[in-house]
Amino acid sequence: MKRQVLVIAMALLLSIGAMAQGKLQFKAFDGTITGGVKFAMNLSHFWGGTFPHGFRNGGQVGVFAEYRSNKPELSKWSISPELVFSSQGGKFKISEAISHVLDEKFEFHGLLAALDKELIITSNYINVPIMVKYRLTPYFSVEAGPQIGFNVYNKVRVDGLDPKLNLSDVSHTVDVGIGAGATYYLTDYVMFHVRYNMDFLNDYKHIDDKNGNIQIGATYRF
Repeated sequence: MKRQVLVIAMALLLSIGAMAQGKLQFKAFDGTITGGVKFAMNLSHFWGGTFPHGFRNGGQVGVFAEYRSNKPELSKWSISPELVFSSQGGKFKISEAISHVLDEKFEFHGLLAALDKELIITSNYINVPIMVKYRLTPYFSVEAGPQIGFNVYNKVRVDGLDPKLNLSDVSHTVDVGIGAGATYYLTDYVMFHVRYNMDFLNDYKHIDDKNGNIQIGATYRF
């Protein structure tokens, strides 16, 4: 379902971009400020620490602004702050988690094999990345910058079962990291991007696991 929503969102962006006749922009600080919306599919995981590193499918949606100076020597550079809601986390089998903790191979046998289900951790954040972009060509740019995140939801469940365990009491509220990626400009209005975010603070108390996330998505500039 999430993938279908992402495909539909990208199709809408392409349609809107094709019909767009103008661009919303503001003059400020001896430069130009533009903005828009972004959608992305997340492939999130944990790195370092205790948990195995299985990927969880998620998504994100938000808005961005972009400032570009009018000075010729800075024409290829821009700064782009974002505000996004991002559904992250990770997943792994129960046996993998036990093996990771015990530091030795662990397997369920016989009837117990049915218990070897996936544990799915969902961690939702309000993220504020600030990307510095450099335009290599008219159609391609690279970007990197810091990100701060605020956790708003953190639960774990067993795949196929409804009950969820709330992890709020053992979760840290604020996360800090860095992101790097690239953007392809289909038009002046429609862009596709890929980015990897690596966070540096532990997600949970007493556990040395941190967020990692691959995002693949599209943006539409007003």
